[in-house]
Amino acid sequence: MLFQRVNPIFLILAIWLAGLGAAAQFAKITIIFGELSAYYGQSDARSGFLLSTISLLGVIFGLYAGVMGAKYGNRKLLIGGLFLGALTSFAQVLLLPFWGMITLRAIEGISHLAIAVAAPTLIASYATDKIRTYAMTLWGTYFGVAFALMSVISPAVLKNGSFDQLFLYHGIYMALIGILLVLCMPNPRTNLSTAQTPAPDTNFWLAHVQAYKSPFIAAPALGWVFYTLTFVSMITLLPQFVAEDQRLLVIGAMPVTSIIASLTLGTYLLRIMSAVKVVMVGFALAFVVSLTMIFSGINAWMGIALYIGLGLVQGATFAAVPQLNNTIEDRSKANGLLVQTGNFGNLIGTPVLAVTIGTFSQSGMLVIACVTYVIAICVHMLCGYLRNWYRPA
Repeated sequence: MLFQRVNPIFLILAIWLAGLGAAAQFAKITIIFGELSAYYGQSDARSGFLLSTISLLGVIFGLYAGVMGAKYGNRKLLIGGLFLGALTSFAQVLLLPFWGMITLRAIEGISHLAIAVAAPTLIASYATDKIRTYAMTLWGTYFGVAFALMSVISPAVLKNGSFDQLFLYHGIYMALIGILLVLCMPNPRTNLSTAQTPAPDTNFWLAHVQAYKSPFIAAPALGWVFYTLTFVSMITLLPQFVAEDQRLLVIGAMPVTSIIASLTLGTYLLRIMSAVKVVMVGFALAFVVSLTMIFSGINAWMGIALYIGLGLVQGATFAAVPQLNNTIEDRSKANGLLVQTGNFGNLIGTPVLAVTIGTFSQSGMLVIACVTYVIAICVHMLCGYLRNWYRPA
């Protein structure tokens, strides 16, 4: 490391920028999905593998990435993920045959996992107690911000060259952030608790059993799966039920609303209550809005209001990880579970709601949303009850 003393706020922002690069690994394909399908002559269903490959890897190996971060160091995991992501983006410029591109996306999935698990763990470690909650709330915006930026930046890139240039610029961005973090990021504290903890068990199945049975490690992820079930799927499916002249407004405003709500109302609530309670408030608000739309019908402003509640869940979930877990090991595992359940929710959310709409129209989609949010609240209540008497062995 070149710089021995670096402002923690600078470090947090630099790691957040790494997160934007990780989110762009999804966004860059979403933006040019139609062009890629046409280039490879594949159906949208087959081309969907270019998106879903990363999600599938996250479902399978999300927790294990957290275990590896705790064992070998999250700094190494993050920097390695950035450089691996840069290399795969540069290779994607070659536009290899379809299954070659799928292979590159699988490798890129490893990069995404490394960044998504290591970055929030490192942010929680570098942040002081005074700013940790705000830092984690900021991290919770990385996906929405990256998609918003890509939607603004990509038209200029695509206008001045073919879509493969998007891969080139993404690779350059990842490499530059990787170099920045090599130069300025110190090794974090290895353990944040007063007592030393044993090295994490790297047995794949045992690690999952131990993580999911803990209401401290598992709680954020068990709520997060219900958030991801509806976040992307509602952006995709809900706008079709509003007036045609308002659809573009709704599509753009919903994710932006979630970011604003997380950084403003969410930050305020985190000052007066625990992160888990803020998550439950967010789900409750999303439930009320969804229930109202069942009886009043869907309109643009109600759709946008839904994302105020989901925005509270978004930031507070990441803030809950360091609040519930004191050690680097447990935080790494908790963030690994977030990646795992989040990818699972993204995988099944849109298909489930689409099938429901096909059978029961908009009311079916909203009923599923209401049930989802109620279950999420109940899961957090159960985990809270278990934390009152559970103590890890």
